[in-house]
Amino acid sequence: MTITIESIDTQNQEHFIFFYIHNTYQPGMPNAELYDITRQYWYHVARAVRHGETPYQTALGVVDGQVVSAYKIESWHQAGETESSRNVQAILTNGTENWWEFTGTEIPNHRLLNCVITRNGEPIPNQQVGFTYHPPR
Repeated sequence: MTITIESIDTQNQEHFIFFYIHNTYQPGMPNAELYDITRQYWYHVARAVRHGETPYQTALGVVDGQVVSAYKIESWHQAGETESSRNVQAILTNGTENWWEFTGTEIPNHRLLNCVITRNGEPIPNQQVGFTYHPPR
């Protein structure tokens, strides 16, 4: 199913963080690995978001515009503080300052799961920073 980014705003008041996981995603990967690549490791996540002072509570893993994972964000942690299938020292070779990860629970029937999100008729592009807030902050 395809849905425009503009129509997401009109459907309900949910706020998302789109995590662009195209560099690490593999179709059919185990759920635990998909969870870890969606929640880890993100640079300069806003302090207000990390402290629950904003409504951004839903994490969506996005690959080439398609939502492949969905999680309810429960808390934020400094990168490497939680158990993971990934090795933080191998990935973040310059340290973990300003790098973050969240813990959360899967939303297996989220309304956007498996949808391709489009803007101006094209899938939303992957972002170099790795994530975007929707609606924008």
